[in-house]
Amino acid sequence: MLAPPFSPAHHIFVCTNRRDASSGLGPGCGETGERVYNALKREVSRRGLVVSTWITATRCLGVCPQVGCVVARYPDGGLLSEITPEDVAYILSPGAGRAKHEP
Repeated sequence: MLAPPFSPAHHIFVCTNRRDASSGLGPGCGETGERVYNALKREVSRRGLVVSTWITATRCLGVCPQVGCVVARYPDGGLLSEITPEDVAYILSPGAGRAKHEP
């Protein structure tokens, strides 16, 4: 097994899971998750952080918000809920995960 040549300082996972609208758990993060994912990718690129901050679209993270999507920020942010594209600057800030949208 080879070690990667580098690892990110931050790895952000964005839920893009979709459920049927009739699901008791709600429709999932789907469309909003995809918008948040794309907004994060653009902002990370704009800031020149593509080596130190990785953005990954993923399926269910275990929390289904009524609005927005769920984001997991590692190693220091935990789960953030009810995230929208307007929260991208907050998610990339050093204090993310200590307030605002924690479930």
